[in-house]
Amino acid sequence: MGKLHFKIYGIVISFVLLGCLYAGCTDDSGFIDFQLSLNNPEVQGKQVTVNGGVVAPIERIQWEWGDGAADKHHFFPASHTYDKPGRYEIKVTAFDSKNHSASKSVSVDIK
Repeated sequence: MGKLHFKIYGIVISFVLLGCLYAGCTDDSGFIDFQLSLNNPEVQGKQVTVNGGVVAPIERIQWEWGDGAADKHHFFPASHTYDKPGRYEIKVTAFDSKNHSASKSVSVDIK
């Protein structure tokens, strides 16, 4: 009886986890179902503009430009001007109302 009891709980847990993966959990479990995408950056001189999208109810987006600069609460599209040429990694983080987050990065070459 103990083994059967364990198998039943395992099946129930599997269904709960699959439900979260396909439908998204809405409780405080920490699971987040963001679909965050970034387009290739548009570069004009030393100014870069990044556009993209997120499929989820979000509160804010934070941008880290790779040169020490950061912008909070700025949605798509976002622009930044670099002081020096170089290769920079731009990190975008989207936050929901419970402060769960998802991030994506894209590199840009400034000449």
